[in-house]
Formats: sequence, structure tokens, C-alpha cells
Amino acid sequence: MKKHIILACLAVLAVWNNSIAQNKNLRSELLRGDSAISDTLVENKLVELALDGPMYKNADHEIIKNKLQVKKARNSWFDLLNISLNYNDQTFSKESGNNTFVYPKYFFGLTLPIGMFFSKGADIKTARENVKVNENTKEELRRSIKMDVLSKYRQYKSFSSLIVLQSALSDEQQALFLQAEKLFSEGKVSLEGYSNTSKTYVNQLATIINLELQKDLVRLEIESMIGINLETAILQSKIVTSTK
Repeated sequence: MKKHIILACLAVLAVWNNSIAQNKNLRSELLRGDSAISDTLVENKLVELALDGPMYKNADHEIIKNKLQVKKARNSWFDLLNISLNYNDQTFSKESGNNTFVYPKYFFGLTLPIGMFFSKGADIKTARENVKVNENTKEELRRSIKMDVLSKYRQYKSFSSLIVLQSALSDEQQALFLQAEKLFSEGKVSLEGYSNTSKTYVNQLATIINLELQKDLVRLEIESMIGINLETAILQSKIVTSTK
């Protein structure tokens, strides 16, 4: 009887442990999902800010300039026309038999160079093609800016994760160094062993300092593209998340 009760308790305990494990896995998946959503919002915000920068706006201005060139080329047809007007202040008349010839007081003239007439069509077409080229350049620039800011942000996150890992190792190395220092003062560790432990700890600190430097440099590059502090951009994306 006791054996059956113990087996039943073990079975209940196993089910309970399994339920706890499943709940932990579910919470972990939800946290990963929230983190992925948060990262996506941050990345979208960074791309939005980067595309609002002067480099991308200059592409719009180039397109406007080329559209104005198209308009100018169209209106330049009128530059080809040469209109002349002459006034004759003398009146001449001549009679021949029953016919009388009277010369006009005003003379109008219109000149249109044939060569320039045909070349203007090519000028207009060239101006239109320049607009298309600049539109393609703008799209290429948009893709380049997006890729650049996203790659830099992911480098920033990678450096942040590496710093966390290296900091944990640094804590372990510090504990070993302090232990070696104590044993060395007590004469229980050789100078070589103490020196090796010290070098390992110093190298670990140097690694963290270098990672911090790389992280700061990438952050500065991102901020140069987005025009504001990276922390501010991340905060803005979180505010958007909380309002949804």
C-alpha cells in the first residue's frame, strides 16, 4: 500500500516538474518573442531616422533639380523662335494699267533654325533620363543606408553581449587573481604561478576595454547616421511599443 502511495506521489511530482519545465520554456519563448519584436521596432526606428538625414534628402533635391531641367528643356522651344517686325514709314504705290500696287507699312518675320529644332527633342529626352537615373540612385542609396545602419546596430548588440560574457569571465579571473595573490603572500604559490594568473587577469581586462571601445565607436557611427543619441532612439521605439 505504501509502495503504491509513493509511486503515485512520484508520478504527481513528475507531472508537476514537467508542467513547471513547460511553463519555463513557454515564458522563455515569449521573452524571446518580445525581444525579437522590440529589436524589430528599434531597427525600424533607426532606419526611419537614418533616411531622414541630409544624405538621403540630397537625393530628393537632385531629382527635383533634374525635373526642373526637363521643364526648362520643354520651354526652351520658344528660345528657338526669332520674330522680327519692321515698320515702313513710307508709302509706295505703283499703278500699272488698271492695277494699283500698294506696299505694306509693316513687315513680320519668323525664323526657326532647323538643326536646333531637331536637337531639342534629344535634350528633353536626356533630361528625362537623368531624372530616372537619379531616382534609381535614390533607391540604391536607401538600400545602402538601411543595410549600413542595421549592420552597425547588430554589431553594437554583439559587442554588448560579448562585454557581458567577458565581464563574467573577468569576475572569475579576478577571484583567481586575488586567491593567487593571497597564496603568494603566504609563500604557497610560486612567483611564476602568481605572474601567470596576474597576466591572465590583465589580459581579460584589456579585452573588455577593447570591446567597450569598439562598441562606443559603432554607437558613434550610428548616431552620426540617425542624428540623435542611440539611447534616445531606443527609448522612442519602446514608447511606440507601449502605446500599441
